[in-house]
Amino acid sequence: MAKYLFVLGRDIELSKAELSVKLNEKPIYHEDNYLIFEMNSFDVNIKDFSGLVKIGKEISFNDIEFNQDKIKLVTNSGELTAFFKDKCKEYRIKYTISAVDSLDIKQGDLEILEVNGLYFRIIQVTNTKEYKLRDENRPKFDEKKVISIRLAGILLNLSKAEKEVLDPFCGTGTILQEALLKGLNAYGSDLRIEDAKENLEWLKKKFNVKGRYSLFQDDVKNLSRHLKSVECIVSEPDLGPYWTKYPSKQEAQKALDTLKITYENFLREASKIVRKRIVFLTPIIKTNDKKEARLDFESLAKKYGFIPVIHPIKYSLKRSFIIREIWVLIRQK
Repeated sequence: MAKYLFVLGRDIELSKAELSVKLNEKPIYHEDNYLIFEMNSFDVNIKDFSGLVKIGKEISFNDIEFNQDKIKLVTNSGELTAFFKDKCKEYRIKYTISAVDSLDIKQGDLEILEVNGLYFRIIQVTNTKEYKLRDENRPKFDEKKVISIRLAGILLNLSKAEKEVLDPFCGTGTILQEALLKGLNAYGSDLRIEDAKENLEWLKKKFNVKGRYSLFQDDVKNLSRHLKSVECIVSEPDLGPYWTKYPSKQEAQKALDTLKITYENFLREASKIVRKRIVFLTPIIKTNDKKEARLDFESLAKKYGFIPVIHPIKYSLKRSFIIREIWVLIRQK
């Protein structure tokens, strides 16, 4: 059995949840954003994950080959640095050495991370350029309004969808876009669907998309008129006003009361059509008295026959006045 290092992104708990769903393995060690797994066989592709930064395989110092004219080492290990310098001098190899933070992305370098006294050569890194292309080059993109493609990918993995997903609050189509790239068929609805359609048509031209999509324009309370059955639902719904300052407790509660109606309409319709999982986001609103206002979404979900399979995961952005709670629901047996 070989040991492998998985370096998680900044949202550690969310990345851990994604790994547990996709790998179905338990780590033998975890520390901060590092997880070490011992595996009989390795068929993991980092492209299938949205919360991973790097993957490494355990090596010993003797595994390092000194057969090039010039080598660039990237490492966090003082012991390895000293060994590497001595060997390069012995073999008269030009070299450079740089320290690295675990979240930095380096392409083409010899990168070796020391974790828990073990050494791991990085064998896969995420493609940040491709992410940026899919994210910022879309015809319809507003950083303040759209869900990130990384978060969308993680939500889809949490759903365990194998064939199809529905996003009933599809907005500009980010979740649908990532679903198509995973080979899933994607259904989307919203009160306005023009931006989603334009982005998805752009995606089809730019990337090798295997899945098919279908959009319909309607209120969420009418979902079952358009779909009789769907495998999974993955959505970031309306999360309330775009706050530019901390609201009062009364303002926050008013926003939540409005959202509760929308969410209840959604759950009522979802109970008629979804076969497997729902992955859904709800807001926690930070108020000007340094407290938090939230919905009792778990009770609302149970009212319509759904229960959480994991404790809701919190996800927040810098300078945001809300915290997102990520719920993974299944039907109550």
